[in-house]
Amino acid sequence: MIKKKCEHCKKEFEVPDYIEKYKARRFCSKKCADKIYLFKKGHSVSDLVKEKVSKANKGRIPWMKGLTKETDKRLKRMGEMIAGENHPRWKGGRIKSKRGYVIAYAPSHPFAKYKNGAYLLEHRLIYEEYLRRNDPRSKFLIKLGDQLYLRQECVVHHKNGVLWDNRPANLKGYENNKEHLGDGKHVELVCRVCGRKYDTLKSKIKGKRGKYCSRECFNTRGHNK
Repeated sequence: MIKKKCEHCKKEFEVPDYIEKYKARRFCSKKCADKIYLFKKGHSVSDLVKEKVSKANKGRIPWMKGLTKETDKRLKRMGEMIAGENHPRWKGGRIKSKRGYVIAYAPSHPFAKYKNGAYLLEHRLIYEEYLRRNDPRSKFLIKLGDQLYLRQECVVHHKNGVLWDNRPANLKGYENNKEHLGDGKHVELVCRVCGRKYDTLKSKIKGKRGKYCSRECFNTRGHNK
């Protein structure tokens, strides 16, 4: 047995000859070794290691310090080498979001807003391409430069409710969200008090409020308590 002194707690410990022959022991336990090199929580580097790294790199200036992709061609080239299809984790440019929609890689699209402006909702891209081929004069399209794009305020609806079913036959466009929400849900009625025609939701017809055009007409019937 060989007697040694722990570099952390300064406690003496014994090491068998056959272990010391192949691997030098510096600490009495793994606990002492972790306190010198790595902490258990978060695996953050200890102050001793930081000090050694700082001394080793003292006086060295990184070649890319103060440079950006806009000012240096080398950094721009490095970014392009691992972007898009060249990235090792590339999965075809289609990602399913938490809401159930599929977003597609379209970095050149002016309305791309997901993933730092590189992705756009796939059903909007498909419906946009469908209108370009079949109805280029559609009110849903806007011309930017030499290309037609789907207006940002337009809403593309999935007919069967399946958010990842992006077949053109399953998509329907609306001019805005108000038109989308009111499609098939509104009905025209006549107020029981003043006789004026008004639009209301079908879900409100069963209640008392759905039979009157305004709050004033509703209050005149004595239903407000």
